[in-house]
Amino acid sequence: MKRLKILVSILVIISASYFLLNSIQLFEENILNGQVAKSDQAGSNKDDSNFDTSESVSINLNIESDGSVLISAGTGGDKGVSNAGRRLEIFGRVVDRHGQPLDNAMVAEERYFISTRTGSDGKYKLLIAMPNNQYPVLRFLRSGFEDKRIEIDAGVLKQESVLELDVTLDDDLDSISIDGWVGNDIGAGLGGLKIQISSRDKRGMVNVFHTVFSDERGYFTFEGIRSGDLYRLTVLSPPEYLYYVDEAFSVSHNTPQLIIVLESLRFIDIDGMIVNSKAEPIPNFEIYISNISTGTHARKIETDSSGFFSLRKFPAGEVILSTQGPEYFKITGLTLVANEYRNLRLVVDKGDHYLLGWVSDESGVPLAKSLVTLNSEIQAGVIEYLSYRVTGTDNAGNFDFDSVGSGAHLITVEARGFNRKEIIHRFESQTDKVHITLSRIR
Repeated sequence: MKRLKILVSILVIISASYFLLNSIQLFEENILNGQVAKSDQAGSNKDDSNFDTSESVSINLNIESDGSVLISAGTGGDKGVSNAGRRLEIFGRVVDRHGQPLDNAMVAEERYFISTRTGSDGKYKLLIAMPNNQYPVLRFLRSGFEDKRIEIDAGVLKQESVLELDVTLDDDLDSISIDGWVGNDIGAGLGGLKIQISSRDKRGMVNVFHTVFSDERGYFTFEGIRSGDLYRLTVLSPPEYLYYVDEAFSVSHNTPQLIIVLESLRFIDIDGMIVNSKAEPIPNFEIYISNISTGTHARKIETDSSGFFSLRKFPAGEVILSTQGPEYFKITGLTLVANEYRNLRLVVDKGDHYLLGWVSDESGVPLAKSLVTLNSEIQAGVIEYLSYRVTGTDNAGNFDFDSVGSGAHLITVEARGFNRKEIIHRFESQTDKVHITLSRIR
């Protein structure tokens, strides 16, 4: 029996060791494949369609090999992509048209913003973790030379995970480098920020992106930028700073070092209640608040069972509140002042009124598929409360709106081939009925 206990103990230790080693190996593989998730930060940063900030974030190992430094903090924009991926190693040599090595040339992967620089011998190496169904797009940039963009597709890469790629850059005296620094308004450099320069044609269409990340002291360098004035400079700011954009950024051989200072935001705490036009609280109501002044922050407000809500550390400035869905409510004209506590009472057009309607032509024939909107507007000083509801008539020309407030409403009806009609409706009872006739366009 004693020998049996010893044997069982040994088996338990071996099993535990095997499990631990496999767990460590799996963790290391996830690290190497760039699958370590970055923790969410409070707040959000707004950007337009050309500067997508809703990208998922992957973190790849920083690797130093043969004197080349891999800057591997990057983003991936494809949602729903399987985590199954591969590690690619792309290496080679960058030379000029005479075959001479080019040192300090930037080699970057466009999708994930992973970059490195060539050494004194012109050699580089990139290690990229990406999904199996994606292929790298590389850009080679250096001051005094034309940049080169190379798409590596399935026909080139096939099933290989290692690729040698030598590149020759042509001379371009109009291609220059730009050094810069980004920090906050108390003089501290900010590392790891995504900084972009995009070129635009005369119609405002974006053509080329140049993307870099600031180092731990806030310094960065753009390579291979052509002189011109049709540029846009942006910084993907952390949530505690004001969004930075320069829509009229110009580049020349005399461009000094860029100094970008991000303005710190001031925050405010808000409590309040959402009520209807009769001052009755509205429970379990959702509305989104966006800061117009910063252009980068939005948050959801949700009332409790008594109509109260609380919002902490929201940036001061002019705000707009609006809902999502077929019932659209919007509140404008509200400004939050820094270091000022606010207790708000916000009004939305919700109530217990019901509107039933019928749309026909002048002969009494029902008009199906007519578009019917119901709008209201409440003005309280500088604050404006708007509501917008929309529906369509059924085959019998009927429509209805429920949960409507008691104030005056504008009903607008449109149908193909008929003149548009607007009427003001004031509720006389809890349930009102209206008949709207449209005249034909002649």
